[in-house]
Amino acid sequence: MTEPDHWKIHVTRICMGAVAGVTASAVKYWSHDHATVVDLIMKQKMDQLTNFWSGYSIGLVVLLFLGAVSAWIVREYDFARCFG
Repeated sequence: MTEPDHWKIHVTRICMGAVAGVTASAVKYWSHDHATVVDLIMKQKMDQLTNFWSGYSIGLVVLLFLGAVSAWIVREYDFARCFG
């Protein structure tokens, strides 16, 4: 294995984990919180909406980081085997 391939594998695993973290956050939003956001927008409670998105942003960063670290530790580089 050449050196660039070695780094490519690491970056691929980290990106797979990051995508998994973003996906988990998106699923949580659509399944639990979309109605709340629409309600806040309709009632024009922008200060609460700002707080909501701030919390979601922090949660997204945490899930992205944990997904990336988890995928890197597992040492899997095949998307089909990770999600299949």
